[in-house]
Amino acid sequence: MTTTIHSLLEEFRQAATSKRDMGDKFERLFANYLVTDPLYKDKFSDVWLWTEWPGRGKQPDTGIDLVAKERSTGDYCANPMQVL
Repeated sequence: MTTTIHSLLEEFRQAATSKRDMGDKFERLFANYLVTDPLYKDKFSDVWLWTEWPGRGKQPDTGIDLVAKERSTGDYCANPMQVL
């Protein structure tokens, strides 16, 4: 059986305990995608969920889902999904 984005999202819907849980699952999927897909793995050296980013400190959730570190510059990019 071929796995598609649609089948993965359906699995997330069935396994999720809440909309927040489903969103967390999707964010983890996308973070993984950015460091494994051939088009993006050379662009980003690391990708974190906002809640797991070491530079977050004690800052509250500000609407940032992911933080990525650009491989070539070492700069950080918030919500890399929006700039791709």
